[in-house]
Amino acid sequence: MTSVAKPGLLGRIRAWFDLEWVFPDDLDSGGISEITPSLYLGGKPDGQTLDELRRRHITHIVSSIQGRYRAELSFLSTEFDHLFLETEDRMDEQLPVDTFVEHAGTVLANPGAKLYVHCEAGVSRSASLVIALLMHTERLTFLEAFQRVRDKRVRVLPNIGFASQLHRVEIAAPSTDSRPSPSSLATYLKRFCTAPGDVEDLEQALERYGFNAPAALRSMYGGEIPRVVQGVRRS
Repeated sequence: MTSVAKPGLLGRIRAWFDLEWVFPDDLDSGGISEITPSLYLGGKPDGQTLDELRRRHITHIVSSIQGRYRAELSFLSTEFDHLFLETEDRMDEQLPVDTFVEHAGTVLANPGAKLYVHCEAGVSRSASLVIALLMHTERLTFLEAFQRVRDKRVRVLPNIGFASQLHRVEIAAPSTDSRPSPSSLATYLKRFCTAPGDVEDLEQALERYGFNAPAALRSMYGGEIPRVVQGVRRS
């Protein structure tokens, strides 16, 4: 009988060879990824996840997910300090970055606190919030923070609307460091979202549209953006 590689092995193979595509196991397997010793990222909790959260001594959970899950996830409040942030994985959705960063900063200031951040699959919404937090706490660019998180969880892929918002966080952050050229956003869209053209053309389009990735890519595609480029993986 032919053996089937386990999802963990596939993830390691992709990481070793720096492969950018996303396999179905990335979408269907929630899992928990340790980003730092006090910060964890993953998918919507289930029975197996709960056991792992307990083993890792998680104290706080942030759910960044559709509103329809609010009642389903209310049980988390009986065992963890739980914050629910209603968020859709859409290009036009506004990430609750300020609310999350303020909350996470308060949580992680407490010795022994451990925070688990999740959406549905730990790919876009929750990953974007964790990236924003690292940008804030470690003064990283969007691309640096994305790559830091991706090193720990290869499936992460913020949708292009979230990527635009994270790039704006980078631009607004006070820093003496020079900004990358091409921009973090252009590099991300080209390398990880397979955006069309070369990175210089992409950078010019982003500049014309104020680094609004959906608008810039619509201009390059002449209309509808392919779903694979949008970075939208779950409804």
